[in-house]
Amino acid sequence: MSYNPPPKGRFEYYSPDGKYLGEWGSGPFAGFRALLDSEYDMVLANQKRIDAMRDDWDPGMGLENRDPFVQPDPGWTKPLIGPIGWAMFDASKPIQVQVDQKVFLEGLFTDAKNAHGAEKGAYMVYSFKLLTLSLVRAVNKAPAANQKTEFVWDLGKDNLGRRTLPTDSTKVVIGTIHTHWDDNGREKPELSRDKDVPSARDNKFVVYALDRKYLHRADPDGVPHDRLARNITDVLSSALRIYGKTF
Repeated sequence: MSYNPPPKGRFEYYSPDGKYLGEWGSGPFAGFRALLDSEYDMVLANQKRIDAMRDDWDPGMGLENRDPFVQPDPGWTKPLIGPIGWAMFDASKPIQVQVDQKVFLEGLFTDAKNAHGAEKGAYMVYSFKLLTLSLVRAVNKAPAANQKTEFVWDLGKDNLGRRTLPTDSTKVVIGTIHTHWDDNGREKPELSRDKDVPSARDNKFVVYALDRKYLHRADPDGVPHDRLARNITDVLSSALRIYGKTF
């Protein structure tokens, strides 16, 4: 069995439900890739077979009797650059990350300002079926009188208990993002401890809040990170990386 070397770079691999499987390759980050659990297990089984054959190989054996697939390759727990890494690449497909995230989120924030502080929000969605990572507008289910202080999410759940879009169980919600705005500039520059942080912990995903100066994040373990730089060019990638390691 042989594989062609993949493009140069380091690739991160994720399962259909968003679980982080590992990274292979070397050099700068080159993209996210999706891989079925069964294919991942098959590649790792090949790695173990190769390791076993290498361990049993007699140096006196003629080269013509060696399996050509058995060749120097780091252990599978490290970033791989040999044939096993090539196998991972061949078995997977690229995940497309939404490119206009900043435009999307600034639009969300503008809508919150125009609504005089009514919170606006979006789901952060990973779709193995579509091979995409994207932002999807959400409707605030809180009573109109409460929408300036809370965002109530409508969430579905798959057979594994993972949060999904309410209308499509194939689209996994890896996080949420909502706005904090007050017309008089009195919004607290932090996550709410009674709503945002528990939402992250209870749903096992990432919760972001966006205000006029900062980006705030609560991780799935309930740890808050307030007053982060307001860099909203790509919030989806960090959300996937955090969510993927909660399994």
